[in-house]
Amino acid sequence: RWSAHHGLRQRTTLQVWAVWVRELSAPRKVEPLEWMLLCTFPVETVEQALDVRDNYTSRWSIEPFHQVTKSGLHAETRWVDDVEGFERLLALILPAAVWLLRLQHAARATPKEAAKQVLTESELGALKGLARYHGIATPWRLWTVERAVLVLALVGGYCPPRASPPGWKVLWRGWGRFRDFYAGWSERKYHKFED
Repeated sequence: RWSAHHGLRQRTTLQVWAVWVRELSAPRKVEPLEWMLLCTFPVETVEQALDVRDNYTSRWSIEPFHQVTKSGLHAETRWVDDVEGFERLLALILPAAVWLLRLQHAARATPKEAAKQVLTESELGALKGLARYHGIATPWRLWTVERAVLVLALVGGYCPPRASPPGWKVLWRGWGRFRDFYAGWSERKYHKFED
């Protein structure tokens, strides 16, 4: 049992289960991973322990999502009057965060897929225009997910070649510039159609 402090005056006892996870076949000259995971639901079988391990490893995909919403989209610093206002704010912020992380994931998981798998035809046209505007050479006949994300990253300040692929911060900056460009691009196409 573990004592949890809730405020200064109230103290309660919380029952937790511990799952010890240790890497058995670490690469040579690398210290093996070792975790002691605490959880509040019963862990009495190997299968339940493996579920705890798997849930913990999913945090690496969840943490960037929280970083994007907090650091990139500044969800915690926006002024709202009540819970309903914050829910409306999240309704605007969360789709943008998901879109950004979906692009980053697609560039790593399916880089050779056609870009139209993650961008609409209109978005792809605007991205090509944005690349021309910034003087980014795009000698490709087929735009893949990897290439589309690279253009967004370059617009956001990514400096290749680097050992690591573009992260969410540089993609966020590129997305902001793309979003502004896309608004003007869409407006221009709309007026052109109206004429």
